[in-house]
Amino acid sequence: MKTVRQNLIKEARRLWRLMVFEEFNGRCFLCGRPAHDPHHLIPARHLVGRFETKNGVALCRLCHGKVHDDMDIAAEVKERLPEKYEFWQKNKHKSCKMMNYEIKEKIEIMRKEKDNG
Repeated sequence: MKTVRQNLIKEARRLWRLMVFEEFNGRCFLCGRPAHDPHHLIPARHLVGRFETKNGVALCRLCHGKVHDDMDIAAEVKERLPEKYEFWQKNKHKSCKMMNYEIKEKIEIMRKEKDNG
């Protein structure tokens, strides 16, 4: 049985994924093919920005693999998206644990943004 926290994270991840895909019209940022994977500029394990759309880019599976395997391609993504790169630069060294109430707040914000979209 899943805990409350696991369910909150699952819902926040689902909304984040949808919003990232919507931002890029469901297309891979690098090649234009249909996107299958949202990619975190700051790895999700860092938690800072884990559910911020500024920390996401839509990619197809092929390009997502390339971004993880090739630092030059990863750098290209960040450079071509200056507003996202700025967020990444400010937050890449931070690490914190999100409390359940913070995840709930983020879910509510994402729902409102999606509805007003």
